[in-house]
Amino acid sequence: MKVCCCARRVRAAAWVCGFLFLAACAGKDENVAGDIDEDAAASAGKDRTEETRFIEASAGNVPRSPQTGVPAQTRDPDWFDRLERMAERERSGGFEAGAGLRESTLREQGGDYAGAVFATFKELFWAYSFAAGEERRRSVESMIKAGFRGLMDNLGQMIDPASAEAARQASQVCLSFFEGRYEEAEALFAGIGAGRGDAEPDEFSAWMGLVCALENMAKAVSPDIRSGVQVDIESETPPDAEGTNESALRHLRASYASIRSRYETLPAYWYFGARNMKGESIPAYAERAINLSPDGPYAAESRTMIAAFTGLPEADGASILTMYEIETVVAGAVNAGNPELLAALFPLVALPDNPYTLYAAGALRGIASDSRFKNYFDAQLRSIKSGNSEKKQDKTQARLAERLTYVVRG
Repeated sequence: MKVCCCARRVRAAAWVCGFLFLAACAGKDENVAGDIDEDAAASAGKDRTEETRFIEASAGNVPRSPQTGVPAQTRDPDWFDRLERMAERERSGGFEAGAGLRESTLREQGGDYAGAVFATFKELFWAYSFAAGEERRRSVESMIKAGFRGLMDNLGQMIDPASAEAARQASQVCLSFFEGRYEEAEALFAGIGAGRGDAEPDEFSAWMGLVCALENMAKAVSPDIRSGVQVDIESETPPDAEGTNESALRHLRASYASIRSRYETLPAYWYFGARNMKGESIPAYAERAINLSPDGPYAAESRTMIAAFTGLPEADGASILTMYEIETVVAGAVNAGNPELLAALFPLVALPDNPYTLYAAGALRGIASDSRFKNYFDAQLRSIKSGNSEKKQDKTQARLAERLTYVVRG
């Protein structure tokens, strides 16, 4: 599965980048070293020089200019031009593992310590977005939280007071954002933004700010909004004589969509878009979030949003597969000549009518002319029909039998 392989490579390289930073800030090398495998270390080896330089500066081991607090021998007069070139590469080709720490180093060299913190969080958040499985997600999550708390505790020993305060505020924004405290994060952003006149309109902190604004608007107009379930915000917005809420939402959504090219490969971009866009954009965004990281931290809620959009109960979200996933399962079964691989589609096929179930049924019908697959479908039908009476009366099994009959006989 192409997307999964790509996700693993990104996750492996970014995992080590994040570990090096967090271990330096939080002093927890012995507690997390066991989570770093040799393959991941090899994948991130090309970024080792930039990481080492950042960590040494963060640890206070590099002589600094007394005027700026920037390491004297590493100052780069062209740092902003290099940042612009990095940004353009991201806009045209997406984020690459290690780019966040390289950006952080450049921003530190230019004296933008808040920007350096955001760039480091960008690297770690990207890794988190691809963390597959509950155990790995919890591990990455605890590392991020411990690392940024450790950074806030030690900033005063690293750089001048003014820079330390800006970096400390940025660290708190990152923590608040990561923990879902969007009102707090948005309030802190207001204090940081004034001192960062060179901030790019689509840089990572700008994306974070847009997420906070959208999430806070949703909460303001619909106080009972539930985490993970999309609500059509405009339909629940009280009438406003000046159309303030409608105008603000339209502007925020347009701004969010306008920075899409830089975040094509970030699952969280599509997840938060699905939560806050409207209409057909909801399943479109949710599908992209799932396809990028099918087992990642945003996949389950994205499946739930698709289920809710199609009128299914939230619990049916666990059975939802995207059209790309459906095609991948079918292609895998055909290429392997193994009909049993198609069983992964049966929970979806057994759902009440919805576009994804019908698409899966159509895909199965498309290969039913092959005797290997037709015989498999027939065997499944016989199993359902010969089962105990309780099983035969089960609505899910009845729907599955109905769909398989369509697949085999049309």
